[in-house]
Amino acid sequence: MLRAIINTLAFVFAGTIIGCGNGNPETYPVTGTVVFADGTPLTDGSVEFETEIDDKPITAIGQIGPDGTFKLGTYEATDGARPGQHRVAVFANNEIGTKHERPDKLPPLILDPRFSNFNTSKLQFTVKEEGENNFRIEVERVPDE
Repeated sequence: MLRAIINTLAFVFAGTIIGCGNGNPETYPVTGTVVFADGTPLTDGSVEFETEIDDKPITAIGQIGPDGTFKLGTYEATDGARPGQHRVAVFANNEIGTKHERPDKLPPLILDPRFSNFNTSKLQFTVKEEGENNFRIEVERVPDE
């Protein structure tokens, strides 16, 4: 009986060691800050970096903190991003919903809507395999009407 327990524990331990690799492609740490031109941070929202590998888009996402900082994650919350050139989009959390649904409940937009689209943001950054990947993303406020 004791031998069976020892063999079972040895099998579980060996499986844990062998299974340590998550099988995901290599990612590299990416951090940064999202700020307006005057240096004021965007304090709530998300950042998305998108690259293509073998004609397939791979997206890394990071939540923007109250100080404007973010950490990207592709396969896990903060595991980083794949290396290479990335298109970037930025979203402010108050962009969710429409003013028609709840006109008195939504705050006014603060981020120029062009930044919430990879094609119109014109933001691009290169994630490197070596060195630091810390990016300052400068965005603009919604244009005056």
